[in-house]
Amino acid sequence: MLRYRQTHDLYHTLFSLPPTLVHELSLKVVELSNMSLPVAGLSSAFGPLRMTSSRRALWRQDWVPWALRTGAQGRSLVGVYWEKRWEQGLGELRRELGVQRNDEFGVESRWRGYRELREMERNLRRKGEWVDEPEKW
Repeated sequence: MLRYRQTHDLYHTLFSLPPTLVHELSLKVVELSNMSLPVAGLSSAFGPLRMTSSRRALWRQDWVPWALRTGAQGRSLVGVYWEKRWEQGLGELRRELGVQRNDEFGVESRWRGYRELREMERNLRRKGEWVDEPEKW
């Protein structure tokens, strides 16, 4: 649990998820699927009750399938030695861990915080300030 708490914010970076309720809950579903943590299960079950029913339905459509699939298919995130990977590009790291951002059709356009973060990444890449292996953009 200590290691999980120490590295949780790195998962936000790995998946390009801003610290909003919707994206925090999506990350909890990834963690549940990847690490089977009870705390992630509780957050995934009860956290969505803080959203309106229409927002919750859209979250279930856009984020839950991706989170379950990504968590189940990727390597265990809690065992990654993050301290030795500061110089590694995110694209390369994502490929190595078998995970990916949510690139499903329309997701970026429907979720403002996610769209803004992805646009910031694209702008850094255009300016040559994003040092990384190429990914699908």
